Amino acid sequence: MLGWLGRAIKPGGAWSEQRVIIFTEYRDTQKWLVQHLTSHGFGGGDHLMTLHGGMDTDDRERVKAAFQAGPDLSPVRILLATDAASEGIDLQNHCSRLIHYEIPWNPNRMEQRNGRIDRHGQRAKEVLVYHFVGQGYDISPSPAFRERGLGGEGRSPGDLDGDLEFLMRAARKVEPIREDLGKVGPVIATQVEQAMLGWRASLDTAAAERDAGAIRTMLRVERQVRERILRLHDQLQDTRRELNLSPESIEQVVSVGLALAGQPPLRPAAVPGLWPDPTCRRARPVAFHMPALTGSWASATEGLRHPHTGAVRPIVFDHDLIDGRDDVVLAHLGHRLVQLCLRLLRAEVWSSGANARLRRVTARVVPDGVLDTPSVFARPAGRPWRRRPAPARADPDGGRAAARGTLCPPERRRGAGGPGGRGRAAGDPGAPYRVLARPRRRPPIRAGGAQERPHGRSAAFPARP
Repeated sequence: MLGWLGRAIKPGGAWSEQRVIIFTEYRDTQKWLVQHLTSHGFGGGDHLMTLHGGMDTDDRERVKAAFQAGPDLSPVRILLATDAASEGIDLQNHCSRLIHYEIPWNPNRMEQRNGRIDRHGQRAKEVLVYHFVGQGYDISPSPAFRERGLGGEGRSPGDLDGDLEFLMRAARKVEPIREDLGKVGPVIATQVEQAMLGWRASLDTAAAERDAGAIRTMLRVERQVRERILRLHDQLQDTRRELNLSPESIEQVVSVGLALAGQPPLRPAAVPGLWPDPTCRRARPVAFHMPALTGSWASATEGLRHPHTGAVRPIVFDHDLIDGRDDVVLAHLGHRLVQLCLRLLRAEVWSSGANARLRRVTARVVPDGVLDTPSVFARPAGRPWRRRPAPARADPDGGRAAARGTLCPPERRRGAGGPGGRGRAAGDPGAPYRVLARPRRRPPIRAGGAQERPHGRSAAFPARP
C-alpha cells in the first residue's frame, strides 16, 4: 500500500491532486495507520485526516467539508475512515479511489463503503476500489475448490491468505449476479460469514440465479420509472419556457424586489470560468455579490459561506452554471432571497392609490388582423381602462407628449390646419395624421348653475406608413 500511495498520491515526493479513502474496521487499526503513514512521509499539514464514530458533529462536518472541497482549496489527500464514515456521507466530489484495509465480514458494509464515492455526482469516468489479496491469488484453484471456482492452491478459508482469496473469488463470481440484482449483499452475506468462521468452503449462488428472473422484471419496471421521470423533466423544462422562468427573469425579480424594499442592489462578481465569460457568448454578468441586507432580509444571506474556507460566495440564477462547482450558490425559486422578492412583488401587484410603488408595462405582439395600428392601454388612478393608439414613429415636427401618453404636436391638436383649423377625416387618404376623438371630460360648472357641454375635441396622431 505504501508503494501505491507513493505512485498515485505522492509521486516523486510531491502531492498530486488525487485523493484516496482508506477504510478500517477498528479504531485501533486507524490509529496505528496514522502513525505508520506519518512516519513514511504521508502525514502533516492536514494532508492526512481521520473520520470515526467518536467525533462530534462539528469536527465531522469540518473533515467532510475539507475532503469535498477542491484540491486547490484543501490540502487533504488521504482520509482514514472507519465504518462510521460509510453511513450517509457523500465524499465523491474529488475522490474516485478507495482502499479496504480491513474487510468486514458482511458484504453489505463493503457496499456502504463503496457507495461513499461510487454514487451520483462522481466526476471520474472510473471508480477504483482496492483490497488486499494473498500472493499467488491468480494461480489455478485447488482440486477441493475447483468445482465451485473458489479457493487457491493449498489454501482454504480459515487462514488469512485463504480468507482474502475466498473474498476475491466470491466477488468475481457474484459480479454477473450483481448486474441483475443490483445488490449482492443479501445473497452472500451469511455465506461469507460462515466461510470466515471455517464453516463453509464454497459459495452457493444457485438460489440467487433462480430468483434473478423476478428481479430482472422488477428492474425493468424501475427502468420504466426512470424513463417516465425523464419525460416529466422534459415537461418541466417546457413549462419553464412557457412561463418565462428563465435565469434573467428571476434576476429581474430580485433586482426589482431589492429596490422596492430599499435594500442595496446586486453587484456583478468576477468568477473564474463564469464571468468575464471566457467563451465571449455572454454579454451581461451571470454571478453577483449579495449586498449587506438589513432587517428581516438579512436571513437571505444564510448559506453563502463556503463550508471549508468560510468565504462568502456569489450567487447565480442559472442551474447549468453550478454543475461541478462549489464556489457559487444557486438562487433558485425556493431560495430565501427570491421568496422575499416574490412576496413583495405580489403585495405590490394588489396595491393601489398612494400605496402603489410599482408601475407595470406589458408588451404583446398580436396578429396583423387584430389591430391596424400599435395601441397603448392605460389606466390612470381611479379611471376605467381606455385604449389609446400609439404612434408608429416619432412625429416629424417634434411635438410633445399629449394626454394618456400619446404624441401630439401643439399646432395639430385641433386638426392639420393648426390651432384654429379643422382636422381632416380619419379616412381621408391624403391626411398625414389620423384624427381620433379624445375621451370626454366632465363639464365645468359656470356661475349661475349653467353648464358648458363641449363636444369632444380631436387630436391628431401620425398615421402608419
